[in-house]
Amino acid sequence: MSKKRIRAIPLIALFVLLTLAIISLGLFTFLHYQPVQQIVLRQILKSYNLSEFRISFSKARITLWNPVTVVANEIKVEYGDNTARASIDEITAVFKPSSLFRGPRMPEALNIIGPDVWFRSSRSGETRIKKAVGEMAGLLAGASRIKNLSIRKGTISWDDRGINLSGLEFLLSRLGGGPSFRISAKGNLSIGGKACLIRVKGRLDSQSHNALSFADLELDGLSIPVSWLPGSHDVVPKGGEANVKARLTLKKDELHTNVSIASKNLEFCLRSSLTQKTYNFPSLSLIFSSTYKDGSFVVPEFTLNGSGISLSGSFSTNFNVPSKALKLKITTPFLPYVEFRRIFPDPLVGPWITKKLFPVLSDGKVKVEKFCVEGTTDQLQALNVPANRSCLSLRVVWKDLSALQDEKPFSFRGSSGRLCISNGRLIVSGVKGSYGSSHVTTGSMEIPDLYASKVEARIKVEGKLALAELPELFSSQFVSERVSYILKDVKELSGASSVRLGGRLVGGSSFVFEWGGLKSEVCELNYGSIPITIRDAEVLYRQGLGYRFKGTVEGADSELGIVGRANDNLSDVSLAAQGKGDLGALNGALFHLGYVDIHSSGPSSLSFSLERTPHKVSLQGWVNLGGVMFRAGPVSVHGREGDKLFVSISKPKDGYINLQDIIWLQDKGFIQGSAQYDVKGGVMKATVFAKQASVNDLQLSRRKAVYHISSGFDCNLKAEIKNWEIRKFLLFGSFNAYGLTVRKGRTITPFRNCPVGITFNGKEISLNCMRVEVAGLPVFISGRLKGWDRITGNVEMGLPELDLRPIIVKNMKVWKAPKTGPVGILPGGSNIRFTVNVSRTSFGSMEVGRLEASGVVKRDTVHLEKCTLSSPHIKISAVGYLKKEDKRGYYLSSYVKVNQVPVQDFIHELDEGVPFLEGTLNMEALFTSQGKNLGDFIRRLNGEANFEIKKGKIFKSTVLIKVLDFLSVQKIFAKKPPNLSKGGLYFKEIKGSIEIKDGIATSEQVVMSSPVLNAVARGKLDLNTKKIKVDLGAQPFVTIDSILSKIPLVGYILTGKDRALLVYYFKVRGSWSDPDVEYVPFKNMGKSTLLFLRRAFLTPVRLFKNIRRMIEKLSRMGKPIPATELDSPLH
Repeated sequence: MSKKRIRAIPLIALFVLLTLAIISLGLFTFLHYQPVQQIVLRQILKSYNLSEFRISFSKARITLWNPVTVVANEIKVEYGDNTARASIDEITAVFKPSSLFRGPRMPEALNIIGPDVWFRSSRSGETRIKKAVGEMAGLLAGASRIKNLSIRKGTISWDDRGINLSGLEFLLSRLGGGPSFRISAKGNLSIGGKACLIRVKGRLDSQSHNALSFADLELDGLSIPVSWLPGSHDVVPKGGEANVKARLTLKKDELHTNVSIASKNLEFCLRSSLTQKTYNFPSLSLIFSSTYKDGSFVVPEFTLNGSGISLSGSFSTNFNVPSKALKLKITTPFLPYVEFRRIFPDPLVGPWITKKLFPVLSDGKVKVEKFCVEGTTDQLQALNVPANRSCLSLRVVWKDLSALQDEKPFSFRGSSGRLCISNGRLIVSGVKGSYGSSHVTTGSMEIPDLYASKVEARIKVEGKLALAELPELFSSQFVSERVSYILKDVKELSGASSVRLGGRLVGGSSFVFEWGGLKSEVCELNYGSIPITIRDAEVLYRQGLGYRFKGTVEGADSELGIVGRANDNLSDVSLAAQGKGDLGALNGALFHLGYVDIHSSGPSSLSFSLERTPHKVSLQGWVNLGGVMFRAGPVSVHGREGDKLFVSISKPKDGYINLQDIIWLQDKGFIQGSAQYDVKGGVMKATVFAKQASVNDLQLSRRKAVYHISSGFDCNLKAEIKNWEIRKFLLFGSFNAYGLTVRKGRTITPFRNCPVGITFNGKEISLNCMRVEVAGLPVFISGRLKGWDRITGNVEMGLPELDLRPIIVKNMKVWKAPKTGPVGILPGGSNIRFTVNVSRTSFGSMEVGRLEASGVVKRDTVHLEKCTLSSPHIKISAVGYLKKEDKRGYYLSSYVKVNQVPVQDFIHELDEGVPFLEGTLNMEALFTSQGKNLGDFIRRLNGEANFEIKKGKIFKSTVLIKVLDFLSVQKIFAKKPPNLSKGGLYFKEIKGSIEIKDGIATSEQVVMSSPVLNAVARGKLDLNTKKIKVDLGAQPFVTIDSILSKIPLVGYILTGKDRALLVYYFKVRGSWSDPDVEYVPFKNMGKSTLLFLRRAFLTPVRLFKNIRRMIEKLSRMGKPIPATELDSPLH
C-alpha cells in the first residue's frame, strides 16, 4: 500500500468518528425529545404483546446512555370490558442498550412505586380474561433476565370478593451473575373486613430465561381468619383464626412444601347430600409436607393435634384431570370415645353407622387404624351414592367401650372389638364385653351393603348368659312378643347358660333370629308361686326348622322329663312330658283350669303331650289318680289307688272346645265321657257313659255342711245346654245308682245304701224308684218332674211304718230344731206337689195310727196343706209352711186330741225310765208357732190345752214329796194315811188348762183330788229356760178338831157357809226337774194368794179353755187352721 493511502486512513477514521459523533448527538437530541420518548415507550410495550390491556401514561422520559433508563409516571392500565384496571404512580426500568434492539426487551432493573390494582369477576369476559392472563404469564416468563425488581406502596383489590392487599413491598434481586434470585415480600391482606400481615422470603433459581429450576420460599407471620380459606360444597369454613408458616421449594418441575398451621377456635361444617356436621376445636395444629408435580399434589404425611385429639394421615390429588382425584388417609392413637365422635366425619360415611351404630356407644377408647377416602372430587362429594362405595375404607379398634346404655337389657360394659368398612361392607369382629352378670366371649356383625335402602346386619354372638337377666333381655323390642309372653310369669330366675346365636338386624330395629342355642346344667326359677329347678336344659333354634328343647323339670313335688319343639314364630308348639308330678301344682302352672281345683297327697305317675297350632290347642295324657282330689265348685271327688284317668282335649280355631275323650278307669268299671263346646254359639253338648262305676267319697259342700257320697252306678246320658242357661238344659238317658250312701259329717242321712233309678227325657225327669231311710225305716219315693230352672211335678213318698219316738225325743233332749229346711236346694219358682203315706205309725210301743200328708213346694216355700195322724184314741192334724232360708219364715199350727190313753206309756217313751205318773189321759190342744227359722219354734210357741188324768198314782214327784214331808213333820197325819202306799199316791183326778205364749206355759188353776189331800196350783213354766214358778195350796183330809189339841196351828183355816178347811200354802221355784219348795206362813200370805185358795177350795170355777175362740182368732188373722173335733167334754 502507498504512503498516501496510509496517511489517508486516519483522516477517514476521524471523519467517520466525527460523522458518528454528529449522528449520535443528533440521535440523542432526537431521542430526548418528549414526543419521541413516548413513541419509543409505546413501541417497547407493544413488544410485550399486551393487546388485551389499554395502557396510558401522562409523561415518560428515557435516558439514552448505558444503561438506558425509562421512567413513566401516572400510568393507567384498563382491561377491555372494564373488569380490571390499575394505576401506577411511577415505573422505572433500566435496559441494556442492546436489549432495545434485540428482543425480548426485558429490563435489567424494574422499580414500581404506588401500584393500585382493581378487578372484579365477570362471567361474560371469561375468554378475554384467560387471554390476558396468558399475556401476563408470557411477560413474567422473561422476568428471569431482571437483576432487580422492586414494588413499593402497592395495593391490590378484588372488588366483588372483598379482598384487598395493601402496603405491598416486594423485592427481587439477582445473586451474583448467576440465575439465582433473592425474594422478599410483605403486605397487609384484608378479606371481609379482617386484615392480616403477610411476609414471604426466599430464593429463586432460573434454569433458563423462560423457566425456574429452583425456588425456596418461606411464608411467615401469616395470621388469617379461617373464613378466608377457600371452601367447597363439602367443607364450609365458619370461624376461627389460623397462623400459617410455610416453606416452598421448587426443584425443576417439582414443588415441595412444609406447612405448619396453628388454629384457634376453629369451626367448620362438613356436609353431604344427606347430612351435615359442625366441628369446633379450641386449638388445632396441622403439620404436613407435600409434593406437586405435573398436576399431581401429594401429602405423604400430616399430623393433626390439639383439643384432645391426635391423628396422622396422607393425602393426594391430581389437578390435571377434569374431576380431580383425591386420596386421604388418617390414623389415630387410642382416643376417648367422646373425642372420636367429635372428630369423626359422619357425613362421609353411611347414615346407618352414624344414626344406628355410633349413638348406642359411649365411654371407652377408640383407635383409628385406617381412615381412607380415595376418588375423584365428584365421587367424594357423593360418598353416600352406592356407586362410590369403593372410595371409603375404615378400620377402627376399640376397648373398654360401653354400649346401649339406654337399652337396659343390652347395656354392655368393657367392650372391645374391631370395626372395618371396605367397599361399602362393614365388619365388626372380635367383640367382647359384659352386660349385667353376662359375658360375650366373641361376637361379630357384618353389613354386606351399607348403601342399601334397608340396611341389614348379620350378627353372631357367643357367650355366657346369667339367666336372671333372661326375662329382662326377652322384654326387648328385638325379641318376639310370644317369647316375652311365655316368660311373663317367670320370677327369680337364677343360674347360667352358654349361649350361641346368629341373625339379621334389619333397619336397625327389627332382629331376625336365624339360629341359636342355650345350654344350662342347672336353672332355678319361680313360675308364678311355684319354685322350679330345671336340669340339663337345652334349647336349639334354626330358622325354618324352629325350636327344639329338652330338660328335666323339678318342682312342687314333681319331676318331669320334657322334650318339645316349636316353629319359628312359636305359633306351633308341642311338648311331651313324663314322670311324676303334683297335679295341683301342674294345673296351676301349665293348664290354668281355674274352674277345677286339684289336690294331691303326693306325686302321681303321669304322661301327657300338649300341642298348640294356629288352628287348635290339644292335650292328651294319662295320670294315676291314687291320692288325687278334684274339686269343681261345691263338688269334690277322690281318686283311689289303681284308678287312671285318660284325657284328650282340643280347642280348634273354629270356636269349638272338644273334650274328645275322658276315661276314668276303675278297679271293676269305668266312666267315659266326651263334650263339645261351641264358643261362638254358646252351645255345649256332652255324653257320659258308665259301667259298674263307683265313687267312694264324693263330697258336696252346701253352705257350712259337707255331705259325703258313696255309690256304685251305671249311666248312659246325653246333655245339651245353650249359653249356660239352665232353662235351656236338655238331658237324655238313664241313671241307676246302687248302694247310694250320703253322710253329713259323721251322721248318716236318709240316703243309706239306697238304690236310685232315674230316666231323663229333655226337661222331664222320671223318678222311677228311690229308697231312703228315715229313722231306720225305708222310704220309697217316686214321681215325675219337669224343668230345671222351675221344677214342676209330683212326688210320692211311702213308708210301711214310722216310729216318731226317735225324732221327737232327740229334739226334746237338745231343745233345738233345724235352722233350715229342704227348700234351699230347689231353684226359685219350683212348684212340686208331694204326698206322704205311712201305713203304720207308732211312738215307741204306742200305736198312733196312719199318717197322711200332702202339700206343695211353691215359690221357695213348702206348704203343708194337710197332715193327719189318726187312731181310735189319738187324732193329730197339722198345717203350715216353711220358707227358703234367705227369706226366713215358717208357720205351724197343730191340733191334738187324746182320748183314754195311758199316760204312763207316753211318759215311758219320752223318758225311757220308770214313769212318775199313772192314769188315763184325755187331752185337747191347739198349738201354733211362727218365726224366722225353725230354731225359734219353742220361743215362738203359742196355744191352749185342756187335760185331765183320772184314777192314777203319782210315783215320783219332788214337789209332792217335799209337801208330804212337811205335813208329816207337823204331825198333821197321826198315822200313815191308808191310801199312801209304797206304790205311790193315789189320786182320783188331775185336771186343768194351760195357755202357752211365746214359749211360756201358764195355768190359772190345776186341781188334784185325792183321798189323802187335795191340791191346787197356779203359775208358769218357761219352756226355753226350763224354770218354774208355781203357787201351791194343799188341803189334808183330817178334821180341825183332831189336830187343834195336838199341835200349834200352823195352817190357815178357810171358813165358808157350810165348812171350815185347813189349808197349807207353798211356793215352788227353780228348775222344773228339782225345784225348791218353801212353806209360807199365814202371816206372810198375800191377799191375792188368800183369794186364790178360797176360790179354788170353796168356790170351784170353770177350768177348761174355750179352744174354739182361739180357732176363730186365727181365722180372723188369715192363718191356716188344722182339722179339729171340738166335741169332747174337755172343750
